[in-house]
Amino acid sequence: MKNKKVYFTTGEFAALCNVGKDTLYHYDKVGVFSPQYIGENGYRYYHAMQYDTFLVIDALCDLGMTLKDIKEYLNNRSPENFAELMERQMPVIDEKIRKLENIKKIFIEKKTNIASFEEKRGVVFETYQEEDEEYFCSEELGSFDDVEMVTKISRLIDKNLFTATYNTVGFVSEPVFSENEIRFENSRFYLKPINRAFHTGSEKLVKKKGKYLSVYHTGGYEKIEKSYRILYNYSLDNGLVFEKEFFEEETVDLLAVKTYKETVVRISVKVLE
Repeated sequence: MKNKKVYFTTGEFAALCNVGKDTLYHYDKVGVFSPQYIGENGYRYYHAMQYDTFLVIDALCDLGMTLKDIKEYLNNRSPENFAELMERQMPVIDEKIRKLENIKKIFIEKKTNIASFEEKRGVVFETYQEEDEEYFCSEELGSFDDVEMVTKISRLIDKNLFTATYNTVGFVSEPVFSENEIRFENSRFYLKPINRAFHTGSEKLVKKKGKYLSVYHTGGYEKIEKSYRILYNYSLDNGLVFEKEFFEEETVDLLAVKTYKETVVRISVKVLE
């Protein structure tokens, strides 16, 4: 080795690139990126100029390209092939940007919702929805079996090309109140999308604009009827008449807490004016 100053050991080069040594070993194994020099002692050395090549690989990985495709591209690099690659990958870049923008919007909304819960926990409050909101609905639930509910949510998400973590999944039903119980009818899940362009055919649900009564429920779904009853009694005490559809939406979900009993659900119903 003529000039050690231009070489990095595997550990040094891994630290320079902010990856583990295992990543470099794997890249070498599949033939996409190898050390320039292996000493008689078996030590592997990377030339300083290989850093730029690693950055190219890292960028292509960020685009979602496989190591096999990256290897093929690196072996056939040319201005023409680069232009062709960018033509193919530009829609991928646009989609990643769109997803990140959606994630940002939803996380900002979740942060706002948490602040609202801290301010209004334990009380019935009024809100005004300025415009109709269009949601995408699942089929009606045949039961409240956990397996059926999760299956319905999964199918709804798949059908509309959404990611559950980054789109609000809610629950809508028409509760029938009696003295001793609440019977939930026409119960469905809904997706509250950020980007409407990905709707592919689910039944639509319109949450109408207007005044809503809401209450935050805590303590798990086993006790959620208690919060429905609070809304019902509040409307009776204040001479209010409400629409038949009640909406549930998790304000604090598993992104912020560890168990379902810690989640916070906002229950809302439109008031007839």
